[in-house]
Formats: sequence, C-alpha cells, structure tokens
Amino acid sequence: MKQHLLLLLNLSLLLPSFSQSVQLRTKPCDYIRPEKREGITCGYIDVPEDHDNPNGKKISIAYAILHALNKDKSKPPIILLNGGPGAEALRNVERWTDNLLRQERDLIVFDQRGIGHSSALPNPDVGIFKILAGDFNIDQEFQLIRDTLAMYKRKCIDQGIQLEHYITSQNAADVNFLMENLGYQKYVLYGESYGTRLARVVMDRFPKKISSVIADAPAILEDDFLSLRMKNYNDGLEKIFMFCEGDLNYKSNYPTLRKDYFEGLQMLDKNPIQLTIGGNPFYVNPQDALFMLRYQLYAPTSKTSVPAFIKAIKERDVSSLNTSQQFLIGFVNSLNLSLFLSTGRNEEYDETRVGAYFDSLYSALPNLPAKLGFFTSLYKASRDWHTKVISAEERKLKSSAIPTLIFVNKYDPVTPPKNGFIYKETLRNVKLFVLDAQGHGVFGNCVTQVMIDFINDPNNKLSTSCLPIVKE
Repeated sequence: MKQHLLLLLNLSLLLPSFSQSVQLRTKPCDYIRPEKREGITCGYIDVPEDHDNPNGKKISIAYAILHALNKDKSKPPIILLNGGPGAEALRNVERWTDNLLRQERDLIVFDQRGIGHSSALPNPDVGIFKILAGDFNIDQEFQLIRDTLAMYKRKCIDQGIQLEHYITSQNAADVNFLMENLGYQKYVLYGESYGTRLARVVMDRFPKKISSVIADAPAILEDDFLSLRMKNYNDGLEKIFMFCEGDLNYKSNYPTLRKDYFEGLQMLDKNPIQLTIGGNPFYVNPQDALFMLRYQLYAPTSKTSVPAFIKAIKERDVSSLNTSQQFLIGFVNSLNLSLFLSTGRNEEYDETRVGAYFDSLYSALPNLPAKLGFFTSLYKASRDWHTKVISAEERKLKSSAIPTLIFVNKYDPVTPPKNGFIYKETLRNVKLFVLDAQGHGVFGNCVTQVMIDFINDPNNKLSTSCLPIVKE
C-alpha cells in the first residue's frame, strides 16, 4: 500500500496499555427534555488530559446511557461515536431515544473530550460566524479568522489547557476508560463520519472489549484537511450535475444548471446577496456560497436542494435563501472549532503545502471557481494552533479481525464511496455496502434493521433486499 493510503493511526507507541479504575459520577439529565428522560442515566467520568501522564491533570467526559426498552442482557451495549471532529453528541441525544437500536441494547452516548459537556474548549464559533457573515474578501476573512483564533488559543493557554492533547489518540483512550468502567463485558462501536476514524483507532488499541463495529460514512485520514474537502466537494457536485443532466425531469426544471452555478458565483463576486440569518445580516459572497452549497450536498435530498440553491443564487431569490440557510445557526452552535483545529492540526496538516500548492489544486478542480473560504482560512490559521503532528509510522494500521459493517452513500460529498474501500483494506471480517443514496450518512428503518441483524450475528448472511445497493 502506498504511503499516502496509510490512512489512520497506530497508537501502540503512543498510549499506555493499562487501565485505571475511576469513579463514575451520576448527574441529572438536564440537557434532555423531562418527558424523554425515563430510562436514561447521565454521568461523568474523569480521565487524564494526557493519557501518557495518567497522574496529571484530569478532565471530565460526560455520558448518557439510554437503557434498552426490552433489554436482553446477553447483548452488548452500543457506544455511539459522533462525527466532526468537534460535533456535540449529547445536544442531540434525543435522536436515539426511540431508535430501533435501543430495543434490546443499551445505547451509550457521550461528548468527546473538549466538546459540549466534556470539559469543553473555549469555542470561537460565534466570532467566526460573524466574520463569515460580513462582506469581506478572502484575504480579509483570513486575517480576521487568524486573529480570532489567536485570541482563543490564548484563552486556552490561560486556562491551562494543552491543545495538543485534544486529538484522536487521546480520544480513543477516553473510550477505553468508558469501556473499562461502565460495567459491561463487551461493546459494539457505532461510528458516524469522524467517529468511524475514532472507532478504527479503538479497534487497534483496545480490541478485547469490542464485539463488532458499524462504520457509517467512513472518514479516512488524508495529508491535509483542506485538499480533502476541495476534492470531495468538486466530485460530489459533479455527481449532482451529471445526475441532473441525465434525468429528464431535472433537465426540464434546471436546463442550464451547470452554467447557472458559475454565472451565479460570478455575480456574487461583484454584488453579494444580503440575507438575514438568526435575525442578523449575512452577506453571501462567492466563498460563502460554496460553504453553503457544500452543506446542501450533505442533505439526504441533495438532488433537490443543490439545484434549488443554485437557482436561488442565480435569481437572487433572497426569500428562498433565507429559508434554506437558517441551519447555519445550529451548525455553529453544535461544533467546537477549537477541537476541530486541534484534531486536524495533529492528523491532517502538511506544513509543506502552502498557497501555491492549493492554487494549483484549485486550477485542477473545475467545480471550484472560488475558494472554500472557511476551510482555507482555518487551514492556514491552524499552523499556529499547536505543533504536535503524527508521523507516517503512527498512521499505519494493524490488521483487524473484528467484525465490521460499513455503509457509504454514492452521493456523499464528504466521505465518498472510495473511502469505504480504503477503510476495509486492513479488515479481515468486513461487509461493505455502497448505497444509491444522497447526503452524508445513512438513516431509516431498513438500514437500521440491517445493522441490528449484523450485530446480533456478524457471521450470518444479511438480508439486504430493502437496501438501495449500487450495482457494481
């Protein structure tokens, strides 16, 4: 395998192999609506900020156990590993209260270190959002984001936070602390997006506690998190263009979709559109439009939402854009950018890649006539966030026989189908399904039932007739 495909982390040299008994502390589930709290236990567990220094500073990991509705004690619980990196889990824990996965198994949801209720890092989210909302060009935006991040880095330092420890290797050791201390013999890991990368690390580092793994939208490591997003955006948008150009209904409704996309962005460069998001003005320039459109590609209705967004930009339909972009408020509130930067700086940053490299890449990607301003600015500013970078050796994976089920969508703009095949390369007992589906991540009773059948008997042949599997 080529070096650049050695995509995840080998932690055998990074973390101690022992476990340490700690005290669990229960607490009221005050982040869950009262009518949804029945059968849920909430608490904290203290872990080392640096697992290489177990007697040093401690931080708290907050968790919730959603006890099974019809518990079968023979079935291991499921630990849910959230995406991001930096996305809160407990904020949205209610999405799991009525999930089919909870019928016979306990579900364990937790905020990863540095996020939400788990010793959260000072988060520049609101300040960054205000910068994105302003009418700034790409250079001005970068300078403002850089200065804002420098201020928040100083806040972290003043609070005694060591940012280099908020990374996947330490995160994996936190998962082990939970597994060792929650009282179960075995666990199923269910990773979503970045959570699949975390799951793969836990599989390598702490395999004895894991009975099986579900990887939904597998996230692999690339050399840097900017070019990864550039390439996947370009390719994801191209798939939508190709679909719309080949479908008679879409071609009738959006006969010049590709042309409208480029012309709409060009118009924004000269004359930004002013929206009202969260009650405040938001000026949409070309880099903002790409940022917004990227998240339209996330949607399970991207074949509809993407053409509608492009049409609204071209026609300067402020009413439609105001309606479709209110999600940005929730996006900002649920993502800790400090944690995102700490993880990305450690695992997906290449200091040799400077402006000329990315300019060349932009020239080679036809669907990027403007820059991904938000991620470009974050990547450039992350150079000074901290200096801990994993080595090529640390990226290597062990071969694993833990039963693993992988799902990935054909139209996923973030974790495309190729990720699934790369993810499975070092797995010896694996089932991979590429679905003819839109958006980022799978959902629905059909796919959930397949998951249940798999974790009940990973070696049995699965009934997948209800799945929209892409034919090879």
